Amino acid sequence: MKPVALICIPALLMAAAPAQGKASAITYDCDTPSDHFSELLLPVPDGAVTLTGKVQVRKLAQFKQFAPMVRIGFVQSAGNPGEAPSDTDGIKIVAMPAKLVDKSIKDPGVLIQLLQWDEYVSGKEMESKPISVLPVGEALPFSMRLTATSISISFAGSDKSFATAINAPVVRVVCSTGEFLITDLLISPTG
Repeated sequence: MKPVALICIPALLMAAAPAQGKASAITYDCDTPSDHFSELLLPVPDGAVTLTGKVQVRKLAQFKQFAPMVRIGFVQSAGNPGEAPSDTDGIKIVAMPAKLVDKSIKDPGVLIQLLQWDEYVSGKEMESKPISVLPVGEALPFSMRLTATSISISFAGSDKSFATAINAPVVRVVCSTGEFLITDLLISPTG
């Protein structure tokens, strides 16, 4: 896969609005053609933090090699563009026509999304069965709270907590072979 864009926004989420004293949430329309990806890296303040937002599958590109997908989570340092970080904790959505999963569905316009946990430990991807399989459509809320030793994730009504080795995190959003709209994306220090 070839990168379409690598965007690093160093202070956007940390900038406090003087009147409200709160960080500003952002919207990221991650839109890539077939067999390409786009990556957004965001800095994380020291200490425990919470990442919140919503993610929505908007459209799928034609695909042969790489299925349309989006990953959102905390990673251990930025690494090279497109390279899987050694440690990752977050969520993943893989989207596809429903007829690829259920042969009785003939309509190519019926799209589904497989919601999964996204976890790499020491460079090895941990297997994750789908949390849920849903029709494509609504924006799905997520929340991730990272501390020095653990992460707690809430995603579309499912929850998971586990130990983590991530100690120098950045937030990473990667999408491939489609359009994924991430809204209300906010990184907040939590004490």
